Amino acid sequence: MSRCCAGVGSVLLSSLVYLATAVSGIDAGDTPPVSTRLDVNDISILWPVPKTEADVARLISVEEKLDDGTTAIWDADVFKKVMETAQAVTLAGSGNTTRQIRFDENKTAFELAKTWKIAGIRVDPSAPGCSEQIIRNFGSRPQIRLIVQPVTTEGTEVVVHDVTAHLVFDFVLGFTTAPGQQLPQAIPDRERFRSVLNDFATLKAGLAAAGVNTVGELGVHPALKAGSPDFSEKVRAILKKHLSSSRLNSVSFMGLDFPEPWIFFAMAKRNQGFVRVGHPSLGTELGQMLTFRDGDAVMPPPGNSTFGPGRGVSTAPLFRSSLNLTTPLITDSLPNAITAATLRDVPDIIANPQLAHFGNSDCVSCHSESTRRSLMRLQPTAFQYQRPAGVSGVDNALLPTHLWNVRNFGWFVNNREGGTTKESVATRTANEAAESVEFINREYFGNPNVASAVDNTPAGVQGPNPPPVRSVANALTLVMTIKSPADRAQLRALIQGNQQLPREQNPITAALIKLGNVHFARFVFMGDDKLLVITSYDDDFETYIKSFTREIGPVFDAILAHVKDAPPTPVKENVDKFLEYVKQNDLQCEPPFFSAYPQLRVQEIITLQKRFESTIASP
Repeated sequence: MSRCCAGVGSVLLSSLVYLATAVSGIDAGDTPPVSTRLDVNDISILWPVPKTEADVARLISVEEKLDDGTTAIWDADVFKKVMETAQAVTLAGSGNTTRQIRFDENKTAFELAKTWKIAGIRVDPSAPGCSEQIIRNFGSRPQIRLIVQPVTTEGTEVVVHDVTAHLVFDFVLGFTTAPGQQLPQAIPDRERFRSVLNDFATLKAGLAAAGVNTVGELGVHPALKAGSPDFSEKVRAILKKHLSSSRLNSVSFMGLDFPEPWIFFAMAKRNQGFVRVGHPSLGTELGQMLTFRDGDAVMPPPGNSTFGPGRGVSTAPLFRSSLNLTTPLITDSLPNAITAATLRDVPDIIANPQLAHFGNSDCVSCHSESTRRSLMRLQPTAFQYQRPAGVSGVDNALLPTHLWNVRNFGWFVNNREGGTTKESVATRTANEAAESVEFINREYFGNPNVASAVDNTPAGVQGPNPPPVRSVANALTLVMTIKSPADRAQLRALIQGNQQLPREQNPITAALIKLGNVHFARFVFMGDDKLLVITSYDDDFETYIKSFTREIGPVFDAILAHVKDAPPTPVKENVDKFLEYVKQNDLQCEPPFFSAYPQLRVQEIITLQKRFESTIASP
């Protein structure tokens, strides 16, 4: 590193220490031990169905005040707006029928926030997904999601109602639009979310010390099964500490036109407040329903984009009375494995978080894959999600198997057959939890070997030599051999000419700013015949090189004219060959690649810097 770069790096590092603590409010010492390993029940908490008034009293109500003392878990204004919207939603069914959510005799109870209780909590480190491809396309939003349902008492009888809302709290610093992306992507607030995870890890350790092991199949939380007296209180404290009305960014709702259809709609925070929004897979429609009494079961028909525009799959065809499960899903040109997919594969595709997510799949599909799989007796297919080694699965006794059960995570009320209520966990939810656990243990706690925690190491006990946290940044040292002394002189003049231009006129600087994923970049002449391009960049190698080629191709065309064994130019038209050339000539560093701020990407650093500047500029 040059002296100039080293100076900038040290100043930036000292600023980041301040920013990560003073701006986000995190204690610099509040860092999870690297030995922490979580399992599915540690990040997905399901309460048992309340049976008595005492059970109801122990549940967490959405009207409870947060630690700031000014707002409730479910902000009162947002709660009122959602309840009003729920009663106004009208959807068209087959023919001339229309359906809407009806509160009927429960209207008064439903409009009281204290009636709405938390049935489940899901901690998600990266919505809409944890895979590299999804993060690259959609960004990454750490979230806490609350599943809430109305619970009332009639005398001594406890009644759980078949209505649900999902409250989604985002932990983000802001938004940015990456090169080639049309939609803004969230910048995750990793330090704040790390504090959330640390509290859940501490909760796990406390339970382990008390003899409650949370490792095991996802279902009703082991502490609640064991009757731990203060577990709900500790969870309540975590929520009240970390949630805020400013983080509540979306609400999804499912209600009934009794006895059905189920009607789904969503609301999101916009400049004008919370408004009803359409789903990407439904075009301009502002809701969806599942019915068994009006022609087509799923209305409006979904237009999912699971494998790209016009290449989506859904469970809608699986509700038809006559169907051939070997019918191909997609017939145009796609990889053979996808082209070979049939209707039989749909539930496994929808339940696979590496393929389907809320940005490319409809509501009904996400809430019905488990029941379709069960009722149609479908066997696992090649598209089944492969759970990470050592991460627990789901309690099969809680999988939805009843026609009327569209619960992903919560309490299923069987009003049609005796009114019994039971806990439910869908396959999709279990898979998302497994993927999230692996991501958290790797990216936040630095433990890629989750298996050792589940299979060999007792909860709360440090495993053998866990590796350091992996950096989101990577290093490139491209070594190019110069043709001749004359070429060296021309190259030096070319590079120095660009570098001496004003910042806004330098094509290299302009391209790097536009890319928004390069921490440092420099040219170094080594000896008489070598030119080095040294950069530190975010995320995967291939995406970086291709975007680099797109933005700075002409500069490299000029450079490569003086280089031995250069790939063909223009590089924009020979991307694959240029990519292979860079791979062959990248002088890779000895791992691990050190970063003083391993979890911060360029855009996150820029956002923190702006917040710091605004903080010191304020009177």
